[in-house]
Amino acid sequence: MEAQLVFILDGLAESFSPTTLEIARTPFLDSFSERGEAGLVDLGWDLEDPSSESGILRLCGASEVEKIYSRSLLLYGAFHSSGPFTGRRGVTEEGRKWVWILNPATVSDGRLDSYVEDSPPDSFWRGFLERAARRKSPFRYLPVHGSAGHILRVLATHPVDGQPAGDSRPPRRGDSLPEDGLVADLIRDGIACVPPGSSFNCVWPWGMGKWEPENMHPGLEQDEKWMIAGSPLPRAIGKILGWKTPCLTEATGDVDTSIVSKGKAICEALDSDRTTHVFCHLEGFDLASHRRNRSQKIRFLEEFDRVMGPVLQTLLFRKRLKGFWFTCDHRSSPVTGNHEGGPVPYLYVPVSGGTFSSLQGGRKWTEQNAGKGKLHTIESWKNALGISNHQKGGTHKIWP
Repeated sequence: MEAQLVFILDGLAESFSPTTLEIARTPFLDSFSERGEAGLVDLGWDLEDPSSESGILRLCGASEVEKIYSRSLLLYGAFHSSGPFTGRRGVTEEGRKWVWILNPATVSDGRLDSYVEDSPPDSFWRGFLERAARRKSPFRYLPVHGSAGHILRVLATHPVDGQPAGDSRPPRRGDSLPEDGLVADLIRDGIACVPPGSSFNCVWPWGMGKWEPENMHPGLEQDEKWMIAGSPLPRAIGKILGWKTPCLTEATGDVDTSIVSKGKAICEALDSDRTTHVFCHLEGFDLASHRRNRSQKIRFLEEFDRVMGPVLQTLLFRKRLKGFWFTCDHRSSPVTGNHEGGPVPYLYVPVSGGTFSSLQGGRKWTEQNAGKGKLHTIESWKNALGISNHQKGGTHKIWP
């Protein structure tokens, strides 16, 4: 069976020239572009604020899932839910609960001064959890471990008991501390758990969602589709969808990730005749943008090209592939450090019989050149990849 290989290069594209794609030296991508098709995918970011969870789900053909799972629920469902357990009366025993993601933060005069946008130090979270374990609190704190065992995120949960949840917006510098609701209680409880001597004096809860186990069924693992990633969010998405999601010990989800290990995982996934789709996610581009480090973003793209390029050329002759796809979930500026709206570029390289199929392509894959090509909607993108619907048995039941 032929398979599609899709790279989600998180936050790679930019809106203002010169962009990383324009500057970086990428001979392998350039050679693919000469034989491929460049265009744009409209993921809806002119109407919404771009988010990685929604962008990745839409690119994976699972936009219906984002209506049910917030970012916190994706992580909880993938890493901490054992699935619904139905008692004698047909009521799930796990129980409904509010779930938040926590960001280490500093506050000054009641306002958010700074926060960690990517993974905080493992030592901070270990100290936080040790102090939390000694407290009597209605909140439960749950770690999300990375592939190497490091704590990358911490979730907080609270039973749904009628109390107002409060506002849990993503952290923004200058925001006032919430004064009421469970969010305000969680901040006060979290402050007491911050390790002494830390550079942070607070935690900021956001991404809230309500876990309703009777409506949430993470899929049973299947072997047709794969998600290869180091970052916890795309790994959570893969698990929720029921895709094979290998644990790569050297994949960090940052610019120091092992691209070699991801290349090996791709080859392993394509060894199976049952494989129809392999998605490979790399987040270093987005994190470099959040750090406003253009040079780091350029170097990471050049490393991706240098390491993954030969792997892809080898796959042309060793594996049965239908095509390569390169795209991103949203644009991300290394100047402002923020996500940007607008359609995202893609590059499609069809493969036939171990060689490139002939398409008229450009010399270099850039945002500007992609803007001259085809414009995919979410639905036409899904059809182009041949992705079947992940939804079965009702609006709120998610199955593989």
